[in-house]
Amino acid sequence: MGLFDALMGGREKEKGTLTANEAIPGILVAVANADGDMADEEIGTLVGVTRRMRMLESLSDEQHDAMINKLFSFLKRQGASALLQAGVTSCPRELRDTAFLLATDMVLSDGVVEQKEKEFLLQLKKALGIADDVAQKIVDVMKIKNKA
Repeated sequence: MGLFDALMGGREKEKGTLTANEAIPGILVAVANADGDMADEEIGTLVGVTRRMRMLESLSDEQHDAMINKLFSFLKRQGASALLQAGVTSCPRELRDTAFLLATDMVLSDGVVEQKEKEFLLQLKKALGIADDVAQKIVDVMKIKNKA
């Protein structure tokens, strides 16, 4: 019984954690699903961004797809808020502004910002510890980027 408990306990712990490399993609999956619906533009942005990330460049296509599938499974099993929290917890401090920028880009990519998406971005800003002035600059630049 002790061994079984230890094994199951270990598995349960793993379900709620992400690696540092999964942190930003996890945040992006959570943000893309913030309004309960992932637009094609958001999925396209997610895949495009994660394939270009330097920290993931050593992944093969199969490994990349497996990581994305893991994140979608996490989302389905535990929800967007839990995935967001796991991503924030695992996100290296030096990449937190990058995570917020990419999440903002994700939200703006479909041209419509729903109230739930705004709330999710505010939650993310706070959780990542992004200063108000930095967040505003990021939002302003991403609005310009996504005009075209």
